[in-house]
Amino acid sequence: MSKKSQRGPLAATDRVKLEILFDKVQLLGPLFGQYDQNLIELERQLGVYISARGNRVQVAVRRPLRHLRLLSGHGWDSPDP
Repeated sequence: MSKKSQRGPLAATDRVKLEILFDKVQLLGPLFGQYDQNLIELERQLGVYISARGNRVQVAVRRPLRHLRLLSGHGWDSPDP
């Protein structure tokens, strides 16, 4: 019998991955920019890693609680809980 690990609330050091599937691949080129320059700028400004292949885009976030605080208006300088 195997034990299942139980996870508690999201920790400050967890990594979260979001996958987005697009229906119209032909629209992604202009969205991403030449040589993916728009994705690179998003990575730089948001501190995330973006991987795009075909119609699939994955966004990986380290320290997601920090990003949630930014989105809620608390800023980057708020200490981790």
